[in-house]
Amino acid sequence: MTDQTPSPSPPSPPRTPLSLERKLGWCAFALGVVAMFLLMSNSDHAPRGVLMGMAATLTAALGLMTGLGFFTRSEASVPFASSALGHAADEAWFRRPSVMLPISVAVVVACALLFGVETFRVDDVAGIPLDVAYMTVAIVLALLLLLPAAVTRPGLGVFVVVGLVYLPTLGMPALWDPWETHYGEVAREILARDDWISTWWAHEKWFMSKPILIFWMEALSMGALGVDYLPDANPAHPEWAVRLPIMLLSIAALMVVYGTVKRLFSARAGAFAALAMATAPHYFFLAHQAITDMSMVGNMTIAVCLLALALSESPEREVTRYRIGRLEGSFQHIILGLLLVTVLPQVMYLITRNVTWFPRGFAWHLDEFFYGSAGNDGIPGNPDIADQQAVFNELWFQPAVQGALWLVGLAGLVYLLSRERRAQALAMYGFYYFCGLAFMGKGIPGFALPGLVALLYLIASTRWDVLLEGRLRVMPGTLTLAVTGLPWYVAMYMRHGPAFTQQLLIHDHINRLARGVHMDETSPGSFGYYVLQLGFATFPYIGLVPFAVVAFMWLRRRQRTAVQASDGRAYHQRQFLMLLSLWFFAAFVLFSAMATRFHHYIFPAVVPAMILVGLMLDAMCGEDARPMRVRFVTALLAGLGPLSFVLGFAGMMGDVRGILPPGEEGTDWVLGAAQRGDTPAMLALMALGLACAGAAYFLLHRRDAGAPEPTREAGRLALPLTVACLAGAGLLAFVARDLSWVTQQRPHGYERLIHLYVYNYNRPWPTQFDYRPILTAFGIVGSVLLALTALPRLRAWGARLLVGFSVVFAAWTVNVYFSDLSDHWGLKPLMTQYYQLREGPEEPLIAFQMNWKAENFYTGNRVYTFVDLDTAPLARWIEQNRGKRVFVLVERTRLRTFTGLVGGRPEVIEHTSTRQCSKFVLAEMTL
Repeated sequence: MTDQTPSPSPPSPPRTPLSLERKLGWCAFALGVVAMFLLMSNSDHAPRGVLMGMAATLTAALGLMTGLGFFTRSEASVPFASSALGHAADEAWFRRPSVMLPISVAVVVACALLFGVETFRVDDVAGIPLDVAYMTVAIVLALLLLLPAAVTRPGLGVFVVVGLVYLPTLGMPALWDPWETHYGEVAREILARDDWISTWWAHEKWFMSKPILIFWMEALSMGALGVDYLPDANPAHPEWAVRLPIMLLSIAALMVVYGTVKRLFSARAGAFAALAMATAPHYFFLAHQAITDMSMVGNMTIAVCLLALALSESPEREVTRYRIGRLEGSFQHIILGLLLVTVLPQVMYLITRNVTWFPRGFAWHLDEFFYGSAGNDGIPGNPDIADQQAVFNELWFQPAVQGALWLVGLAGLVYLLSRERRAQALAMYGFYYFCGLAFMGKGIPGFALPGLVALLYLIASTRWDVLLEGRLRVMPGTLTLAVTGLPWYVAMYMRHGPAFTQQLLIHDHINRLARGVHMDETSPGSFGYYVLQLGFATFPYIGLVPFAVVAFMWLRRRQRTAVQASDGRAYHQRQFLMLLSLWFFAAFVLFSAMATRFHHYIFPAVVPAMILVGLMLDAMCGEDARPMRVRFVTALLAGLGPLSFVLGFAGMMGDVRGILPPGEEGTDWVLGAAQRGDTPAMLALMALGLACAGAAYFLLHRRDAGAPEPTREAGRLALPLTVACLAGAGLLAFVARDLSWVTQQRPHGYERLIHLYVYNYNRPWPTQFDYRPILTAFGIVGSVLLALTALPRLRAWGARLLVGFSVVFAAWTVNVYFSDLSDHWGLKPLMTQYYQLREGPEEPLIAFQMNWKAENFYTGNRVYTFVDLDTAPLARWIEQNRGKRVFVLVERTRLRTFTGLVGGRPEVIEHTSTRQCSKFVLAEMTL
């Protein structure tokens, strides 16, 4: 041995000092966290507290990302101008999204600040007075400002078209009973009670039947937009705030579908897939309903799309990083930002449940909350308010301990995401994140169904390498799902114990699956139950749905021998088609096997079916080398042509508007000769439609413009496509007949559309509405257009006309049909009448044997509820309040029962006619 001095270890490199930008980021993070802590621990409601809380959360999230160096520019970043929202150097300013998007947003914000939700009155084409919101005008103007930029950007074009169909009348129709108003009232109580864990529902007390996501979204929206949530406040048009979150989620899902299909196929294929989804009745109806279905399916759609992108990505490719000035952003920033703004408020809220900030300082305590409806103590039908403690109230079960544990999980995910720039891994994190949101949206199916789709894909594709090599990120993904979606479930269990799991897990999950709960008893439970509903849910594309699924599965089998390395794009396209087919069949079989049946339960199967239809339409349209502006004009003509045809045919058959005058209810007045439009005018409309369709054909087949050529898939399937389109036209005609016919037995044809989302399928139809002429016209035109696609020479033309036709049908259904019926399936007009007629809060509203929820939401639960069949409590209350002027909300068939309880012969003034509301009446009397 020789003595040798060990060589010193190399000195560690000097630590790079934090830049000023990162120091400011850490300061912003600290400021945001402190602001969140003070707002959430405050003993009183802070004015605009929700808006301030959103600002604090965003400040904390951006501050943390800045402090960690996420926004520091790197050498690998590319200019933002190269992104989908970028622009060419020579592009006019009014065609630049980076310019027009801020202007459009400014128009909407300015209208909101100047006019709020105020309305003005106009007459529609039939001379019927309509209330139009200034916000409607602002939204249409804002979207039209984007139109020049959308001409050359298919994704923005999809957004503009969907926005023009979906958004203008979003907040004008009444909230529909019972679900929209039910969930809206639970969300209102979150704000009024200032309790974001325990949910309360009026006289039924704790509400544990649905997970929390939709209630949080609605409460945040109402709070941020300034809806007065206090009892008896009578807020103006809260429908805008209640429906906005679900609407934004539905549009986000459409845009993610567009982006996914664009990446795997083409921009046009993405546009067709998104438009097919958006114009399917099930999708656009549930996008306008503030209920839980879209909160699950919208998030699930995004999750499965991210899974598809991850499966098609190279494991080592990094995401593109875009630079804007001194900053940069990427998909990594989006995923981490979403995770932070979702989880950080949950963590902070749990921590602050054990501390309260009073004017004189902080008080530390065990978790405590109150039982009852805020501000409605002593109101008949409501229990007395009382303090309550958690079932599991030991120190180690306290919300602050829960919050600390979730914070550790969040910190771990932030660490993992800060080191991850590979596109495949980030897409998988996104998959688990949106599964977590879907879990918060509708419980276990939110992650079980996309998980089942992923498992079936692994089995069918035999791509076990993506699992065995860790590319599915199962462990960090499970942590992502848990940190995102589990905190509320754990907090509820700690507070309410087994009563919570008994209601949500046993009654509303297992029993719905195995035994049946509140289900549709009008039809037998069988395979055909949802087959029938798919016809109405996917109109007018039902004729293409069977072939879209089967044909693309056949194509996948025919080309299974393709080598991934040499034919990567085609390989991943076939894998995506298989994933969509498995998604469709998994959803269809799962919900068909359930004991509980509602028409809207099949909604998860509609989305993959519509994406497949969109891909089929793209294949039918052929390769198109024409300039984008020529394509835009063709698309515009493809919409105007069917619109003119439909109006012309409907006018030839009867009254286009479909509203019967007083005294003609329940008759065939709409089909009478006197109601038919002027024959020359109707023929002129159809001639205009023919001219528009002919011009579209001319633009499509100009030889100097690059006429479309059949795609490879369409060429292989030319003969099967012809047969399928002819058969599909026949199938569509039968579905159209069912939608437009009236028989002796209900439901009438035009009722079947609302049955896609309502609860009571036997509810009386308002007798002044008869849409047979317009629906018959839609059926004729749609069937003819689909039949045109059977001819190879006309296939590309007919497919474009069919897409335009579907947009017209969606626009009519959303803005006419849906709006017409809302006053009869909601109580908003009656609530407005009550507040106009009463002299003050001393003249109460009595809800007699009512449980339709709107009476609670629109009054802030300041309604005297007597719902039990036992009328003794009501009789006692009447005796105690003799001589008082009251208003009564009741089903028409029960008004006589109520007046009998009053006794004598009270003067009853009915303020509601059957034309205003077919089921309920608002009456006034003195006890």
